[in-house]
Amino acid sequence: QTLVEAIPLTGRQHQIRVHLDSISHNIIGDPLYAVEEEFANLFLKNQISEEDRIKVTKASRLMLQADYLEFEFLDVTYIFTSKQTFF
Repeated sequence: QTLVEAIPLTGRQHQIRVHLDSISHNIIGDPLYAVEEEFANLFLKNQISEEDRIKVTKASRLMLQADYLEFEFLDVTYIFTSKQTFF
């Protein structure tokens, strides 16, 4: 396991997950990119139990967390930071 600092250049959903998957470094617990396509489709259709998801992904949740988030909305800049420091 490796702790990675990833800074996406755009706000596209799943960007970090897709790029890590493309080099065979999936995020622990990822129910979409770290599994077989059939399982991912069933997961997206809410046809996978939590028990089966944990059994397949080996984790109770996706191990992807934001340390810092910043965006602007209606001319107001919002900044959120984690109290936990990894680096």
